[in-house]
Amino acid sequence: MEERLEVCCKQAGEAIRKATSIEELEGIRIKYLGKKGEMTRILRGLGGLDPQRRPEIGKRANEIKSEIEEKLHVRNEQFKMPWLMNDFSPSHWIFLYRVSNIVGAICILWFRFKEIWKRFS
Repeated sequence: MEERLEVCCKQAGEAIRKATSIEELEGIRIKYLGKKGEMTRILRGLGGLDPQRRPEIGKRANEIKSEIEEKLHVRNEQFKMPWLMNDFSPSHWIFLYRVSNIVGAICILWFRFKEIWKRFS
């Protein structure tokens, strides 16, 4: 049972990492966490375990389920905000370049304003 949990966790993590779209992530979520998903099947099998081992395996199963949910959430956020991903396209670099120029200009104006304010104070 523990081996199945660990294998499920590794497979889900790999699938999440390789996902290329939000729709694909939703399919992964259903496959592993849905009503007929892998984790649900494993959790239903807890009833046939030795009563002494059931709590520790159930706890580990819930930890893995939370881990998969967290990985799905993080990857989903990466798709929503592509600048968080490692592979920047040229348009992302241009966007960051423009934002950094704007921030730099605001800083320069702020310091100049402070100097002028000191003169008149």
